Amino acid sequence: MQGYYRFPSIYKDQLIFISEDNIWTINLNDHTARRLTNNIGPIISPRLSPNGKWIAYVGTEDGNTEIYVMPSSGGISKRLTFDGAFISKVATWKGDDIIYTSDLGQHCMRICDLRSVNLKGGESHPLNFGIASNISYSKYGTVLGRNTQDPARWKRYKGGTAGELWIDKNNSNDYNKLINLNGNMACPMYIENRIYFLSDHDGIANIYSCLSTGKSLKKHTFHKNYYARNATTDGQSIVYHCGSDIYHLDISTDNNKQIEIIYNSGFENKTRKFSLTSNYLESFSLNNEGNYINIISRGKPFTMGNWSGPVYQHGKLQGVRYKHIETLTDDNKVIVCTDEGNKERLEVYNLNSKRLSKRLNVNIGRPISMKKSPTDDKIAIINHKHELHLIDVNKDSIKKLDHSPFLPLSCNWSSDGNFITYNCSKTPRVSIIKIYDIKSNKKYEVTEGVSSDFSPFFDPSGNFLVFLSNRTFNPVYDSIQFDLNFTKSEKPYLIALNKNVESPFMKNPNTKSIKDDKKDKKKDSKDKKIKNIKIDFKDIKDRIIGIPIKETLLGNSVGFNDNKIFYTEWPVEGSRGVSWSDSDNIAKGTLKYFD
Repeated sequence: MQGYYRFPSIYKDQLIFISEDNIWTINLNDHTARRLTNNIGPIISPRLSPNGKWIAYVGTEDGNTEIYVMPSSGGISKRLTFDGAFISKVATWKGDDIIYTSDLGQHCMRICDLRSVNLKGGESHPLNFGIASNISYSKYGTVLGRNTQDPARWKRYKGGTAGELWIDKNNSNDYNKLINLNGNMACPMYIENRIYFLSDHDGIANIYSCLSTGKSLKKHTFHKNYYARNATTDGQSIVYHCGSDIYHLDISTDNNKQIEIIYNSGFENKTRKFSLTSNYLESFSLNNEGNYINIISRGKPFTMGNWSGPVYQHGKLQGVRYKHIETLTDDNKVIVCTDEGNKERLEVYNLNSKRLSKRLNVNIGRPISMKKSPTDDKIAIINHKHELHLIDVNKDSIKKLDHSPFLPLSCNWSSDGNFITYNCSKTPRVSIIKIYDIKSNKKYEVTEGVSSDFSPFFDPSGNFLVFLSNRTFNPVYDSIQFDLNFTKSEKPYLIALNKNVESPFMKNPNTKSIKDDKKDKKKDSKDKKIKNIKIDFKDIKDRIIGIPIKETLLGNSVGFNDNKIFYTEWPVEGSRGVSWSDSDNIAKGTLKYFD
C-alpha cells in the first residue's frame, strides 16, 4: 500500500514523516512504518532534535497552530507555545531551543519572523531577523532564508517576494546575500563548508549547493516531474519529499535514492462516512414537469423525486467530478458536465436505462454556468474564458456567441427559446446588457455603458426584460471625516421589449383595467402554446424604466414570475470582523418581490 509522505526529518537511521496528518517513523534498516501520533487535528513540519530524542512539530490539537514536543520513540505530546498566532513550520533546533516561523507581532498576517521556545517550555522569544522563514546554524557561519516558504506552492515565481538566502560567514551577525539565482529558493542547510538548498531556477525545484562565497554552484538531484520539497538534514544526509515519495541524499557519496516504505495503514480517511449533503450542494435544477429534481453534491450527479421515489446517481461512482446538471426536452434525459479524462465534456444520461446515452465531442472549455433552452435541446454555456457559447445537443455542434473581455457573464433564455440575454463588460468597471437573436444570428446592445448592468432576466410574457444595475448615484456623507461615498446604488430596472408596451407604473385611463387583464389571462391560460416574443430593437435603450423602490445592495440573482420581480437585498455592513476565511456563512440576505 502507498501513502502520501511529506515533511521528512532524519537522525542517523531513524526517519520520521507525515502521512494522513499524523507522524510516522521507520528505521532505514527495516522500512516498516509505525504510527507515532493519533491526533484530532492535522500535524505539519516535524523535526527531530540534534540528539534524536525529541520531535518538535506544529499541531492544531487545541485549535490554533502551536509548537508541541514528544519523545521520538512515541508517547505523550506536550504543548510548548501559547502564542495564538499563525505558525507555518518548525525551522530547526539549536541545542534545546526550537526555532519556528510565526507571524506573532507582525503588522500583516502571514508575514513571518523566526521565534524560539525552549524544550522545557516557558515564554517564546523573537529572534528579530525581520522577514525570515528558515535558518541553519554551523560553526562556519549562519544561513538565513527570507521568504523561503515552499516554492511548489508558487512555481517559478521570480517576483519581489521570491526566496533569498543570506549568510553570516563569521557568526558576527553581519548578513549578506549568498547567491543570485533567477528563481525561488528554500530550505538552506549549512553542512561542512557548503550550503545546500532548494531552487527552481532551472524550472523544477531540485537540491543545489554552493560555497559560502556563493560560488561553485552544484546540482545534486535531477527531478523532472515534481518539485523537491521540505528538505531537512542531520548533518550527514538530506531527506526530502518529491511527489508522494521520500528521497535520501547521502552527503559523502552524493548518492540520491528513493526510500522504500512498508506502509500498513487502515486509511481511515478512505473509509465510508456520511456527510451532510446540504453542506456540499453545488447546483440543482427541476425537470420540465416539476416533479423531479437534479442535484450536484460533492461532485456527483443525482436525480430524485420531490415527494417520493428512489435516488438515482448518474455516471461513475468514483474518480470523476460532475457539475451543471439539466433536464433535456425529453424528461427522461439529463445532461451533465464531466471532467473524465482531464477534459471537460458534456454527457447525456437516460433515466429509464440509468446509462450513458450520448457523449458530446464539442470543446466547451471549463464551464462556469449552463442554461438550457426552454423549448429545445440547446444549451447556453459560459466558460472560464468569459465566453458565451451555444451548443446544439442533437447536432453535437457549438457556436461562440460573444466574449466579455474584462468581467464574468450571466445569461438567461427567453420563454420562446429565440433569444439569450446576458451582461457583457466594456471596461473593467462598465458592463452592459445584450440580447442575442438566435434566428437572425445577431447581437444587440440594449443598455448604455453607464456603470455596471448585470443579471438580466426575461419576463415570461415577453413584455419586459428585468436587470440589475448600480446606476443610482445618491452619495452619503461620512460620519467621521468630510467625504462622500456610495453605500447603496443598485436597483432593478425594466426594459420594454416592444415599443407599444407602456410603463406598468404610469396609469393610462385609455387602457384596460387590471380586472379585464385577469379575465384575458384566464382565457389565454387554456392555450398552453408558448407565444413568440417580438423585440423592437430600434430605440430600445430609451425604453428603460426604473422600478420605484429605494436604491439598495442587491445580490446577483433576479427573477420574474406572475408580474412579480424577485430580488435579494443585503444589509450594509462594516469591515471589522469580516474575513475571507470565515467558515460561518450566516444568512443575511432578504428575499423580496415587487408586484
